[in-house]
Amino acid sequence: NLNEDRFQNGDLILEVKTNEEWERVCQEGKPAWCYYNYDPANGEIYGKLYNCYALNDPRGLAPFGWRIPDYNDWSTLVGYFEYQSNDETSIHSRVGMDFTNNYKDDSILSLETIGYRDFSPGFCGGTSFYWSSTEMGENTVYTQQFTQGFGYSGFNKNSGIRVRAIRQF
Repeated sequence: NLNEDRFQNGDLILEVKTNEEWERVCQEGKPAWCYYNYDPANGEIYGKLYNCYALNDPRGLAPFGWRIPDYNDWSTLVGYFEYQSNDETSIHSRVGMDFTNNYKDDSILSLETIGYRDFSPGFCGGTSFYWSSTEMGENTVYTQQFTQGFGYSGFNKNSGIRVRAIRQF
């Protein structure tokens, strides 16, 4: 999971430490990130939660040589796992989680489930969502869900969601 606090050009991304501050910077359309529950210990394992303004900033959130996956990238990845097996338990072991959201060391893709930050009132646990770079509407962006099944959701741009990056070739 992305754990960057700077854009590609070296500019700092604003760290948010309170619910009121998150709501303010999102209303102003400013790029920001936070730790889950504002606890820095969560950053070591789960990475940072970013609002969509950080995701789409022209200074580049993904490290040089990497990019944010779009809807088609996530569809391809999910399609690979679904093609490998129709047994959902097997699919989840391949993506590093089981129905109790436990991490597995021998998986192809390791995902830790912690949750996300809703615009208001705050943090919601138990489901892994990842931003895509594909917008659904004026205020909504596609996210990929990995918890007890795969799915797409539309999240408000003011939400705090984790990011995975894809290496560009």
